[in-house]
Amino acid sequence: MRALVHLFLSSLMLPVVSMWRAYKIPLPALVSADPYGSLSTPLLDRDHAAQAARDILHNARQAGAHALILRAVTLDGAAMKAFTEVLQDGGMQPRVLQSHVRACLDASRDADELLHDALGTKKLKELRRQRNRLAEHGAVHFDVARTPAEVAAALETFLALEASGWKAKRGTALGQDAGDPLTVRADQEGADAMRLQLANRRGDRGIGTDRRDAAPFRAQDGFDVHG
Repeated sequence: MRALVHLFLSSLMLPVVSMWRAYKIPLPALVSADPYGSLSTPLLDRDHAAQAARDILHNARQAGAHALILRAVTLDGAAMKAFTEVLQDGGMQPRVLQSHVRACLDASRDADELLHDALGTKKLKELRRQRNRLAEHGAVHFDVARTPAEVAAALETFLALEASGWKAKRGTALGQDAGDPLTVRADQEGADAMRLQLANRRGDRGIGTDRRDAAPFRAQDGFDVHG
């Protein structure tokens, strides 16, 4: 299968590719294929999660698949529990091919203390030296874009920076595929709407940009969680 196969569920869909395309293994299996997310949990209706999982598995069988491989899903999350429930009803069990603990940063600690514990005195000294050398060519500062207008502008800066570096040389920069920037911009617009709901409860999402004078040289999308 050269194109993505879409298993439709109401207005949602689970994009998948053949196992041959994903791993070059000639077996009748489908593999989840979300190119934009590091957490590719299927989107299921929370009120009908088991039925949604059952429909996805049924559609996979109808497409000729003997297995459905879900990549990068939370093993103890609600979606995986729904699939496990459906499989157990049919006398089957999910098989974990591989797993890992995802790293996260504890931002509740003092920043200087955390950096010292993580990097050590020697590394921090070297980073300060590099920052001082960079400052010889202009004032170095770090900005965080949080409002929708600021984030939209910072996103364009991020795309331009990525297109000017090593990712562009490898052909993997987002701006090199016409559909990728459109998807990223739409995702950010959705995050702006979500921010209005989360800002007063859990955190805030923004894009941080390092600049030398007015010229940006690094950008990073992130989500800050409070409490």
